[in-house]
Amino acid sequence: MTTSTKIASVVGVVILVGVLYQDGSLQELFTEEGYANLKLWIEAQGFWAPLVYILCYLVGTLLFIPGSIMNLTAGAIFGTTWGFLYVVIASNIGASIAFFLVRHFGRDFAQKLVVAGGLANFQAGLNRNAFLLVLGLRLVPVIPFNPLNFVLGLSQVGWKDYALGTLLGMLPATFIYVTLGNVANTLHGARLTDPETLRRPDVWGPFLLVAVLGLLTHRFRRSRGQQLSPLVPKAPPPPSTPHS
Repeated sequence: MTTSTKIASVVGVVILVGVLYQDGSLQELFTEEGYANLKLWIEAQGFWAPLVYILCYLVGTLLFIPGSIMNLTAGAIFGTTWGFLYVVIASNIGASIAFFLVRHFGRDFAQKLVVAGGLANFQAGLNRNAFLLVLGLRLVPVIPFNPLNFVLGLSQVGWKDYALGTLLGMLPATFIYVTLGNVANTLHGARLTDPETLRRPDVWGPFLLVAVLGLLTHRFRRSRGQQLSPLVPKAPPPPSTPHS
């Protein structure tokens, strides 16, 4: 495939996403009504609902639909256990598809960035320990899920490090979002001010997990700061003042 063909393909995808956002087809998903419609439509598929959900997740990954929406949907439709399993399958397949698409179409562009210095610091971190850097970026949301797939695809990280770091790094947040989706579905019509509701572990548990994940994320950021530092832009040195 020639460079011009690759560029034309990328431009075509960008235009398609722009059109879908412009006419409201994708924007509707970010509303409460759109989320409810998506949930009802997937539920209506019956036996095929898990497969339909996974396919929707894959498409959403390429269209930059936030994974949090799909994770909440999984919890609301399938419950915590099965919803978690389906999200793990869908998110990792989607991440790999995005990775290989960018690796194929954007390799020349990535090499130019590395040579020019745009990704030099990032690539240096990958050379030190690619797996830990990917794991840290998935655990610590420096870059959201969908953009990070493409950023790592533009880098020279190997797929094995990318896939394993992605799989393990996304497990905590995936579980929390799926559980929150299940809680929201379970509490439909219930009042959070009801003491009986607040005593239920399936209600306060996810919020406790959010706090724990935040603490672990902070500790990981401190302990693995060296691996994550290539993504943090370095501030320019302060201008020197002439001595009088």
